[in-house]
Amino acid sequence: MTTLEQTCKEVYEQVHHLWLGLEGTLPTWDHKFSILYGPPVERPPLFVTGFNPGGGNVQETERSWPDTFWYAAADNPLCCRLQRIFERAGQRDAFERSTGANLIFFRTPGIDKNPSGTGWKDVPLELRRLLEQYCRDQLNKLVAAMDPTLLFVMGWDALGMICGPDDYVDQLAPGGKWLAVETKLDHRPVFAITHPSRRGLSTVECEMIGDWLAPRLTEHLGG
Repeated sequence: MTTLEQTCKEVYEQVHHLWLGLEGTLPTWDHKFSILYGPPVERPPLFVTGFNPGGGNVQETERSWPDTFWYAAADNPLCCRLQRIFERAGQRDAFERSTGANLIFFRTPGIDKNPSGTGWKDVPLELRRLLEQYCRDQLNKLVAAMDPTLLFVMGWDALGMICGPDDYVDQLAPGGKWLAVETKLDHRPVFAITHPSRRGLSTVECEMIGDWLAPRLTEHLGG
């Protein structure tokens, strides 16, 4: 096992231990958690992140990372949109050599409160803030160990946890609709887009995002 894999394994063990201790306290506990969306990669082109993994009927508790990068391999609407965006940007190969994890590891069917009480914002505020900081610290550990060229963020809720509008370097917002943003986190470039799971993100808008990203990603990743 490499040093990087050992670091990732420790994160899995620590998160699993924390999750076990939250039974009866975390209202979304039954949805379990998910960490990495691909294998650990040293110096990947991108580290892809969103707010948190979706809920659902998860049978097994996740104890390790997948063998392939899910966003590049799966054929659901979210992943297909992402793949088309990077194909359009001329960076499909870089995307396939990447990995990622969400800012928050604990699964919920959505971010906002919902009637079933299983949205992330249904978690009591004090506990929610503690878990957000805990996951952020663990994610920082993963990012530091892998040292990606850039961060790629899906969704404005996730971007809002990283930086604010005053930090934006450039943006794509046709007609006032925000589609993509460029910013930085410490020394690392950050690109963010409207979450590709949104039904309101059209094929034309995916193409616009890909075209906008193309020269900017080439600057950092080559072409």
